[in-house]
Amino acid sequence: MIYTDNTPLKCTYMEPDVTVICIESPALHKLVRSVITELRKNTPEAAERWINADEAKRLLGVSSPSSLQKLRDEGKIRFAKMASRNILYDRESIMNYVESRVQETF
Repeated sequence: MIYTDNTPLKCTYMEPDVTVICIESPALHKLVRSVITELRKNTPEAAERWINADEAKRLLGVSSPSSLQKLRDEGKIRFAKMASRNILYDRESIMNYVESRVQETF
């Protein structure tokens, strides 16, 4: 018998080498939220949304600034102009563009 907050919980499971943990819903929700938070910290999605031209070129596999300019002019990737020469690129739109160019195998 397990007690939490003065409330007995009965857990019965008959299987060798198995441990059953009983947890109340609020505690489970709190645990799940903390696990999700930790996972989000350690995933590529946690990377910065707005990236500089060098990182954009690397992700796109291009080396020329004019190639980047052409993709901007054609509206294929999103960007934000911060100052006359400081342009940031939306990582997600770049990844969507790359994904749209994928050739499926036979």
